[in-house]
Amino acid sequence: MSKRSVSLVVLLAALCGAYELNKSDQPPTAADGGDAHETCESDWHVCKSAEDLIEHNRKVSFYRASCKIKANETAEYGPPEWQKGFGIYPFSSYFAGDDIKALGIVLIEDHALVPNKFGGKERSRISCHYDLAKDEVSEVMITPLASMR
Repeated sequence: MSKRSVSLVVLLAALCGAYELNKSDQPPTAADGGDAHETCESDWHVCKSAEDLIEHNRKVSFYRASCKIKANETAEYGPPEWQKGFGIYPFSSYFAGDDIKALGIVLIEDHALVPNKFGGKERSRISCHYDLAKDEVSEVMITPLASMR
């Protein structure tokens, strides 16, 4: 991946993170259920589950961007081609485990086209394990969807 591509991905991640942070400048009120998730918004330790974290934590955009960067670096024959479109972002699915404190979170992308050794591209599932305690991607697995049947 070129330095320009890396810079663009990092800039995009920063902008997404800034948007997520600015969007929550006003504290949630009890009327919109804010009190229940106010602390999960800024501290993953108090999130009750992966769903709670994905729905309420400010750093989710950062986790997704980190997974995309690591997947681009991990793919053996070149970076994946990511789904494009309004409102579509990589790793929009996740494993709904409850023990995020011990296991972290697993973000999933099923719409990436990953280059293969024959010069083609295969639709693949990319699973990204994000270790919340270490604040880093710990593993990325790329599995062609055709091999999952």
